[in-house]
Amino acid sequence: MNESGTSLLIKYLTEHVGEEITLQTLNDICGSAGLHHWDRVIRNLKQQQGYDITNKRGEWYKLNSLERKEIKGTKTSHTPNGTCSLKIQYFS
Repeated sequence: MNESGTSLLIKYLTEHVGEEITLQTLNDICGSAGLHHWDRVIRNLKQQQGYDITNKRGEWYKLNSLERKEIKGTKTSHTPNGTCSLKIQYFS
C-alpha cells in the first residue's frame, strides 16, 4: 500500500528537521506521490496541527522542531453569505 502524499511530506520534513528544503525538492517528492498542492498541506500543518514550519518565499521551507505547538483555542465566525472562517491560536 502506498503512502499518502501528506504522510510522505510529513515523513520527509521530520527526517530533515532544521534543513532548508527547496521548492524544487518539495515539488519532486510530493509530485511523485500525487500531492500537487503541498503548499496547502504545509499551511494546514502550521495552522491547524501546530508544526513549527518557516519559509523563505519562493525558495525553501524548513521544519524547525519536532515539537508541535499546542492549540490554545478556536474561534469560528460566520459571514453574511453563510461561509465560516476558523481562527486557531497556539500557545507560544
